[in-house]
Amino acid sequence: MAPITGGTIDVTFNADGTKTFTFDCVDDAGNAITGSITAAPAASTSAAKAPAKNPIRIVNKLARF
Repeated sequence: MAPITGGTIDVTFNADGTKTFTFDCVDDAGNAITGSITAAPAASTSAAKAPAKNPIRIVNKLARF
């Protein structure tokens, strides 16, 4: 198993109610973990649709042990 040790994850709330997650991360051996997925949230996890807006940038700040 390769734990993610750094990188970024961008979340975009799309006008059709889906969300796009784009990730550009690295594991503890320095390997790149990149990609994206677009999906509708499960009905049980979200009752309201998020309005379309600019992407939110989440910066991964993981502690190293």
